[in-house]
Amino acid sequence: MSEKLTMTFDPRTIEHLGVKMYSTLPPAIAELIANAYDACATEVTVKLNDDPK
Repeated sequence: MSEKLTMTFDPRTIEHLGVKMYSTLPPAIAELIANAYDACATEVTVKLNDDPK
């Protein structure tokens, strides 16, 4: 049986962990996707939410 996993994080996490590595969000998202590819993920879903809540 396959279990669906969801990863969420506060956008400020990128600022905290990679402020020198990623100056904008698109490269940070690209890195997350590249990491999934390197880990042989068979599926990657990226959902962006611009709701301030």
